[in-house]
Amino acid sequence: MEVKNMKTKVLTAALLTALVVVAGASQAQNRPNFATLDTDSDGSITLAELQAHAEQRFTNADKNGDGALSLDEMSGRGADRAEQAVARLDANEDGMLQLAELQTGRGDRLARGFPSIDTDQDGGLSEAEFEAAREVLGRVRVADQRN
Repeated sequence: MEVKNMKTKVLTAALLTALVVVAGASQAQNRPNFATLDTDSDGSITLAELQAHAEQRFTNADKNGDGALSLDEMSGRGADRAEQAVARLDANEDGMLQLAELQTGRGDRLARGFPSIDTDQDGGLSEAEFEAAREVLGRVRVADQRN
């Protein structure tokens, strides 16, 4: 059971990290709340709503509009974290991240992680599920900062 809990925590952290991977400094500090992500105000956040939000954040972070995030455009995350993201996700090895690289392969964290935080498996995150996932992410970030 402990291994399953750890996997859930890691997937949850990966999912929520994907929400901010493309954010600039001010966006990273202002993580979206439940109401912001629940764009149709039905009391549930779907995978599609999370993906749309991630795409919008990507567009907002892409300051020069070239369809790719350079290290400079991701510098609000910190140079080391931006470089790590590019090293992990830059499939075409151009030194930048395109939206497709964040949505496919190893970068498809939203789709892979969503079922692990949708604990009732109804296809949407309730506010309680969303807050539980944020709490796990907060603990993971604190642990990362200590290491």
